[in-house]
Amino acid sequence: MPGSQELELLYELARIGNMRSIGERADHLAGLDPRYQPFAHRLRELAQRFQSRAILEWISELRRADIDGATPAVRDPTVGL
Repeated sequence: MPGSQELELLYELARIGNMRSIGERADHLAGLDPRYQPFAHRLRELAQRFQSRAILEWISELRRADIDGATPAVRDPTVGL
């Protein structure tokens, strides 16, 4: 999972509905570290489907887990939408 600064940026981009920039950030993350590939793939997929609400909820969970020091549960953020 990317660091808290990146999560904050992604949250703000989703909040304003900037899916293009979210896709670009996903590409950037994928190039930074191979461990970010699954995260970037999921993020890019949601951005391509204009799922800003799903991204907001997912990133919110990740931000909370980062603050609490917990491992976030893996789930599909589009379930229930």
